[in-house]
Amino acid sequence: MNGPAVEDDLWITDNLFDNVDTASGVPYDHSTIYVDALSGVHITGNQFNGAVTGGGAFGATTAIKTHGGGVTVLGNNVTDYEICGNIVTNSSSNSTSGDGGIVVSGNVCKNVAYGFGIWNPRS
Repeated sequence: MNGPAVEDDLWITDNLFDNVDTASGVPYDHSTIYVDALSGVHITGNQFNGAVTGGGAFGATTAIKTHGGGVTVLGNNVTDYEICGNIVTNSSSNSTSGDGGIVVSGNVCKNVAYGFGIWNPRS
C-alpha cells in the first residue's frame, strides 16, 4: 500500500504470512508488508514465517518495510527471513517524513540475518 491516499489510520493486524518463498530459485527484493504513508500506520501482532529454516528463502527477504512518519510496528513475530524490517523515515513518494513519531517495539526476530534497520535517506 502506498501513495498519498494512505494518510491516516491504516491497520495491518493479526495476520499470518506462512511458508513465504518463491519457486523460481532466483533471489529478488521482496517485502511481505510494504507501506508508504504519511501517518497513522499500525503494523501489529502479525506472524511471518519463511519457508527455509534459518532464513535464506528467495522470497523471504524482508518481513516489514515502511516509509514515512507516524508508524507503529509492535508485537510482530518474524521467523526464517533474511531481514525483520526496514523503517525509512521519509515517504518515497515525497520528501516529507509525515506526522508523528516512529515506534518499533516488542517485535521478535528469530533465525534472521538482520533485525530492524532505521534509514534516514537525508542524512
